[in-house]
Amino acid sequence: MSFWYSTLYVVIEGYGQLSVSDPRIDELLKSPNTDLLRRYRNGVCHYQKEYFDQRYMDFMGQPDTPQWIRTVNSEFGRFLLQRLNAGR
Repeated sequence: MSFWYSTLYVVIEGYGQLSVSDPRIDELLKSPNTDLLRRYRNGVCHYQKEYFDQRYMDFMGQPDTPQWIRTVNSEFGRFLLQRLNAGR
């Protein structure tokens, strides 16, 4: 799960660097969860002395985290399939 969450943030970074836009994704990424996910990814992908690093707890402590992650993941899937089907 932590690897999935972390790599989803990599997709978010790429989306921002490509300067593409999608109203549903753009709205989802306005959430404070986006920055919390960035911090979570950093905690997962770099050695941490403390197993329960505060960055994990901050993200996982949000009541909407599971639904937000599923929605962001689904919306990126939809977005990428639309672009693929459009030949771009």
